[in-house]
Amino acid sequence: MKYLFSVGILFLIITLALGKEQLSTVVHRLLAQSNYQEARLLLEEHLRKNPDRSDYYILLSEVWCAEGKYSNAFRVIVKAYEYFPSNPYVAKELADVYRSLGEYKKALALYRQGLPEIPEKHKPLWYYGMGVCYYELSEYDKALRFLQEALKGKIAFWPLYYLGKTYLEQERFDEACWAFERAELQLHFQATWATNLFYYAWGTARLEQALRIRATNTLVARSTFEALLHDNRFSDRRIRERVEFWLKRL
Repeated sequence: MKYLFSVGILFLIITLALGKEQLSTVVHRLLAQSNYQEARLLLEEHLRKNPDRSDYYILLSEVWCAEGKYSNAFRVIVKAYEYFPSNPYVAKELADVYRSLGEYKKALALYRQGLPEIPEKHKPLWYYGMGVCYYELSEYDKALRFLQEALKGKIAFWPLYYLGKTYLEQERFDEACWAFERAELQLHFQATWATNLFYYAWGTARLEQALRIRATNTLVARSTFEALLHDNRFSDRRIRERVEFWLKRL
């Protein structure tokens, strides 16, 4: 009973806040605070009152995705796609969910479907999704092209992260490090789990960069290895073990 009362009070507060703010603003604030249940309750209530609002379905799917419950997100956005099959933003959200589920070819088909219909200023969001799909499909030249297009709209962490990973796969280690350096400026906006992924990828790029230098200049390679070893950002055991291995052989 106490729990239901507190949820009711919270819902009332959020509803009153919507008098001054858009629903999407409130939902994204709740997501930033990991208040997934509150965000869902709010959206489900609005959908009961306005079942013809495609943007509410998109927001609800985003909440489920943020919580990591992609099968729930899939059910919500598939229903929305049945109701609004010609809405490119609904198609994009379904593509995003397919991408999260590892269905990259299905995601690409949906991204392409909506791309001609959307304003130019929104296209970087589509390009980012397509770039990630091509990266996961190991089509690195295409991934590079779309990720670079995505970054023309706004410098953001995830396009730069995948750009760095794409350069890494192409063994373009200097460019990978450049992308990761730029991505680090946006890292404080990301969840903690993203930090570990990021520094492992960047540490790998720096390590491979040093191994390439090692062939012609062991002093510079040693300096890079030692810098990696003493930099707490690259504390991942896999990175440290490799660095220690090569330091012993210089």
